[in-house]
Amino acid sequence: LMAASQHDHPACVEVLLEAGVDPNRTENEGTTALMEASQHGRPACVEVLLEAGADPNRTDNKGYTALIGACLFSHHSVVEILLKVPNIDVNIKDKNGYMALTAACEGCASSTALTAGGAGDDGRDDPGRSLALLLKSRLLSPETLEDAIKICNELKARNYISIDGTTELPGYKVAL
Repeated sequence: LMAASQHDHPACVEVLLEAGVDPNRTENEGTTALMEASQHGRPACVEVLLEAGADPNRTDNKGYTALIGACLFSHHSVVEILLKVPNIDVNIKDKNGYMALTAACEGCASSTALTAGGAGDDGRDDPGRSLALLLKSRLLSPETLEDAIKICNELKARNYISIDGTTELPGYKVAL
């Protein structure tokens, strides 16, 4: 299940799930197939796993979630899918206080290096799109939003956000 999810074989994922493989089965460091599919940008596998009952809030041994992995690697289509799950908790922190918001901000800063030109998994050159999706979801706690303001101020200091609050995303503004 793990390999099929990581390598984008949703039909194999379906067959394994229908054969009774637990969608929340963990391996090695506590990772699940949903975490692997999310981190590698496999939206079809993510959807199949969620439909089969995969837990989007499950954490690995370090405290990472599927959403943290998708945000960190700028897999915007996966972030969008995960944010539609009714019980998604975007405020989960790992053992070091790292969360999806932190990962999305890091994705803004590192997406160019990770994806050769800054394009996310959907081919769009939107390095801040995962961050914008999280903020737009209105699922962030007040404490997490305070962290977002701090992170946005850091990005502003690094010239990722201009003085007027515009980002590289057309139509998005960040109120600082």
